[in-house]
Amino acid sequence: MYLTADDADKTAVRASLQAWFEGDTDAAIQHGQKAGYDLCRGTGAESGWVLWSPASVGQGRALWALNTSAEARGLIVETPHPEHDLDTLPQGVDLVRTLGARALITSGTHRCANTTASQCSGQTRVCTGSLALYPESDMAHTLASRFQAVHEAMAGHYPNDLVVSLHGFGDDGISLSNGTTDPISAGDPVARLALALEQQLPAENITSCNAFPGGTTENRLCGTTNVQGRHLNDSPDACTQAADQASQRFIHMEQSLTIRQNEASAVQAAFEALLSD
Repeated sequence: MYLTADDADKTAVRASLQAWFEGDTDAAIQHGQKAGYDLCRGTGAESGWVLWSPASVGQGRALWALNTSAEARGLIVETPHPEHDLDTLPQGVDLVRTLGARALITSGTHRCANTTASQCSGQTRVCTGSLALYPESDMAHTLASRFQAVHEAMAGHYPNDLVVSLHGFGDDGISLSNGTTDPISAGDPVARLALALEQQLPAENITSCNAFPGGTTENRLCGTTNVQGRHLNDSPDACTQAADQASQRFIHMEQSLTIRQNEASAVQAAFEALLSD
């Protein structure tokens, strides 16, 4: 079961994060409790991390962890389908730890947990076997979620950070996009990541939905209806309207099961190259 978020829930989530950003720990805890979360500070090697963990189970609430270190790097990792897209959550955890990334945001539910349709545009065969609207429990395709509220708060507070949305698909290799199918320059993040992945995984099929010099272009799964991508790409309505252009802050990354399970080091090395440029 997934419990959708109402406006009060989302407001409390944003208020908790904003209070933390402003250094008001007590207010962050209080607003977190209103949203149904406990705040936990890491210890030892994870002493710089703070986790917002659901205070009760069984409602499918999102979880998120923030790297409070001054050395945190400008990458926010999102895993909207951890229970369906196998191994994307372990991959995301490994990425933020290895890279010292800014944050991890993950769904706490299966994307097909609810049968009620999302109000947002787009269709899928994933949950029913036939083409249907995305369900409201799909964090990549609904605005009525704590996941989206956290995404918006993080992206707004760290306006120069990249956001990568990790996914799994049944095709081979990796498909990248910036949330659109528009051409890009060789210096844009999707192009740089694609070339870094090609270098790390020369035998794999690395494609981009965004054409760029030296890249392999193929529109496989391009994330054009992903609401986090639409938000970052300044859509006037992330729920129903595709973005007119890309901000170059969003990376939609579809991966084969082989990549997710066996190529952690190669993917990490590619992201290291992206962040080091």
